[in-house]
Amino acid sequence: MARLPLILLCFFLLSAAKGQSSLSDEIIFRIQVKVSKQQQTISGLDDVTVIQTEQGSYTYFSGSFKTYKEADEYKSKLKSKGFSDAFVATFRGKTKISVADYQKIVSKNPEAPKEAAASADSVTKSDGTPVDSTIQRPDSVENNSFEKDESAVDVSANLVKKILEESSCPTLVKDAEALYNNGSYEECLALLDKGFKDCGFSRREKEDAWVLRAKVNIEKDKVPDVQQALVRLLRINPNYKPLEGAYQEDFYSYFSKIKVRPLLSTGIFAGPALPVFKTLKTYSVFDSVNYSSPYRSLPGNQEGIFFELAFMKNISITSAFSYTSYAYKRHLERGTVYFLDYKELLHYWTVPAYLKFFFTCKKINPYFIAGGSYSKLLKSTAELSLQYTSQDALTGIIDEFTSGASGIDQKPYRVNFYTSILFGAGCSYRIKNFLFSAETSYSLGRNNIMNPDAEIRNTDLIYKFYYIDNAVKIDLVTTKISVAYILHYQVKKTK
Repeated sequence: MARLPLILLCFFLLSAAKGQSSLSDEIIFRIQVKVSKQQQTISGLDDVTVIQTEQGSYTYFSGSFKTYKEADEYKSKLKSKGFSDAFVATFRGKTKISVADYQKIVSKNPEAPKEAAASADSVTKSDGTPVDSTIQRPDSVENNSFEKDESAVDVSANLVKKILEESSCPTLVKDAEALYNNGSYEECLALLDKGFKDCGFSRREKEDAWVLRAKVNIEKDKVPDVQQALVRLLRINPNYKPLEGAYQEDFYSYFSKIKVRPLLSTGIFAGPALPVFKTLKTYSVFDSVNYSSPYRSLPGNQEGIFFELAFMKNISITSAFSYTSYAYKRHLERGTVYFLDYKELLHYWTVPAYLKFFFTCKKINPYFIAGGSYSKLLKSTAELSLQYTSQDALTGIIDEFTSGASGIDQKPYRVNFYTSILFGAGCSYRIKNFLFSAETSYSLGRNNIMNPDAEIRNTDLIYKFYYIDNAVKIDLVTTKISVAYILHYQVKKTK
């Protein structure tokens, strides 16, 4: 008899523990309305539960219901108030579970005792540590009433089963969205996997599918899978910009850590070209004629195509193929008896190759360039006019002579190849898949463009017009506008 009180005490403690255990496993339904990185106040709602995830983000729920039907009706009310992303979330005790997990629980326990809504005294993180929260339950939820939620089983199970069985490629992404809104995350991912495998998604459908996959994995707190989905999204559409306020706050945080930059582009350019002549050595025919007269530049033009490869974050290499033409003129005179005007037009194929070093800014990206170019002379034609006055020594009569020529082929008397050192600066601006650039460069010529050995054999100019060229090299100043189309992007996540 002495042991009877002890036995009764043990029986009482075991019964209390069992009751507490069953209470911790009770099933309730809440409406998830928002996810944010920082804790916020949700305006327009009085009954809000805040749960902090292991990653530190905050998930906001409204309401607490013992049946799916009641929760679904409340969800519709929230959507009408502007909470467009609201969906029903299922909890077992203090742990959020999927609808599929809930169906398994119910199917394995058909004779389970009636359950009650979870206690609202505290909400915990997934690791068990408490987080401050406030819950105001609707009057329809009672702390001690418990019953098997047949409506949730019927509605959710039938919805999921119907979607999985009847979904076809044209509506698959929308069907997966419905599963996501229903809280059936695993089923949503499985349906998307099926779509990627069996359906020829359009570009827009692929975008929507990867956005949805990122949203699901945010709910599941699978950060690597979120990042992978966003990388795949931006590879499909590098110019994708999420609408503000359309997704969870974590979506925008993860999205901002995915960097996109042009990798390979091709385009065209055009602009003026101005030669700068530097005399290396002066040749003369008449001693009294000033053959050191300067070469006066006449502006020309340059146009071509180019390819650009951004092999490092702020460095790219550019190779181009361009057509360049420019001209110069000279004026020679001897007192009042000899006047000669000479003009020559040169045409080149030019192949520049150079590095671009960028300074990253928000919109306009300035850069400077350094490299070299190789030029081949295509054609060189000249024209000249001569006025010559002579006086007869016996009669004193003054005679004036005029002469000229055009279309003179000067290519045999020019160096057909020459190289230059190239440097300059510019800026670029990107609009979607196009890059617009403005650039100024200076090509520093390295060799004499005149062929001194051939010059002395140019007898027509020397003996008929008393003209000879000096040894000169050419520098070239160009300003060009370019438009490029981006062929390929590099998409990578940052820390």
